[in-house]
This record gives sequence, C-alpha cells and structure tokens, in this order.
Amino acid sequence: MSGEQQTLTDGEKRFISFNVKDDPQFLRWVKKVNRHGNVQARLILVGLYRVYSIKRSKTGKKEIVREGHLYNLKEIHSPDADKATLMFAGPRERDTFKIVATGPNAGTDLISAILQSLQRITYNFYEPAMPKCIIQPDGRPLNAFTPEAPGPAAGFLQVYKAQCNYYGIPPSSDVVMCIEDLAAVDDKTLNLDLITGIEKDNEFMFSLVPLLAAMRHNAYFTGFICHEKTRKDLISCVADMMSWNATLTTLDLANTEIEEGWIQFGDALKNNTRNSLTFINLSNNPMG
Repeated sequence: MSGEQQTLTDGEKRFISFNVKDDPQFLRWVKKVNRHGNVQARLILVGLYRVYSIKRSKTGKKEIVREGHLYNLKEIHSPDADKATLMFAGPRERDTFKIVATGPNAGTDLISAILQSLQRITYNFYEPAMPKCIIQPDGRPLNAFTPEAPGPAAGFLQVYKAQCNYYGIPPSSDVVMCIEDLAAVDDKTLNLDLITGIEKDNEFMFSLVPLLAAMRHNAYFTGFICHEKTRKDLISCVADMMSWNATLTTLDLANTEIEEGWIQFGDALKNNTRNSLTFINLSNNPMG
C-alpha cells in the first residue's frame, strides 16, 4: 500500500486485502449525507485505477457500495476545501453514479490523490477524454505532486494495463514483452502478427479490446500491422482506435478476409479530423 494511509482496524485491512483488486494510494474516512439527511461514514479508497466507497454497518460489517474506474470519471467538483463530488458515467447504467465526500480537506486531499492516479494512466490523453475538474473558489490550490515519468513507449504500457483493468482482463505477458522490446530499440511499428496469441485458437490468445483501446491516445507508435484472419473483432477494434488516434501514419490490414466492422472503420476515419494516416493497405478484404 502506498500514498496517504489512514489508521485502519485489522478487520478493515483484511476487507480491503480480500475485496479491493487494486493498489490503494489514498484512504480516508469521510462523511456522506443521504437523501433523508442522515450522516453516514464512508471509507474512500483511491487506487491506481479505481475509486471505492466502502460503508460499515453498526455491527461492523463492511461493504463496497460504489466502485468506479477512473476512465469512467466524468466530472470532479469541489465547492470548498471540505467537500468533493465525483461523477461517474459509463456504458452500463450501473456505471453512472456519484460519490460525495465531506470532511476536513476532503475537497483538497481526495481530489489531489485522484488527479495523481489519473496522471499515471492518461499519458497523451486528449482533453475531451479527461474528466472536467471544477475547483472553487477559482484558484484554490490542491496538493502538489511530482508527475511520474512515462514508462515504456511514452507511457503506452501503463495505459494498456489500465485498459485491461477497465475491461477486467489480465494483461497479456506477451503483449507487455512486445511493447518493452519495441521501446528498447525505438521501433515504432506495432505488428500484431509477431505477438504470440494473436491467433484466436492459440492457448495464449490475448484480447484486442484493451490493447487497441490503449492505442486511442498513443503518442509512440506510428505504424500498425495486422493480417490475422481469425480475429473477427479486429476491424471494429481498429475503428474504435482510429476514432481517436492522431499519431499513426501507416495502417496495414491487408488479407484479413474479415467482413464485419468496415462501416464503423470508414466512419472513424471520416469523423476523426486529427488522424494522421498517409498510407493504408486494405487489399484483399471483403468490404461489401
């Protein structure tokens, strides 16, 4: 456990150890006023990837009542130094909720911890993908922290691991090794054909979803290659990637023989005015 710690009971420590699948960076008991005006205690935990709100019953039983990934955090609002409201929204109804924390310096310490965790997993993110942050009164200072330098491939590896956490998928050791090896020799072409597990029926198969989600805001790779025929979600994942990506200059998807996803792919290229592609190879693909 790193970051700010608050004294916890042995039972609270055990609960966190067994139920929180994250590395706690900040822990603090705060107050929450429910819709009936009753004051309730909440333990707010900020991890590397997620924020948790934990309640404790009169009998001491603990329960996670809210859990939100930082990628679903849409707005941070603090009207004063002692209050913070976090607004989460995601693709599912249960991903939309708010966490309200009240207590001494909650509007400063909690928000500072969240911004520090966000900094570690949002390298090169564009402003529209970041949560809106409203700190009042204007100019009120937060706690200073030293931003961490990006890891391999301009922080791409940290973002990949964060996306894996977002989707609930363990990071692929083969993907991690590939990124580290490419960064070590300053190779800026991500060739999925060379990664063990690209084939669908391979026992080491990795998910394309978090990997290409990490490529949305990539600032390192300038080339992308994949010719795999068995991954039917490839083109839809590439479409999602290209709806944001502004760094790739070459894209080679020849010979995939995939039929699905081409309309989304075309829409992504059309709507992403930031895309920098100068070469695209889509030969030998059935596009309808």
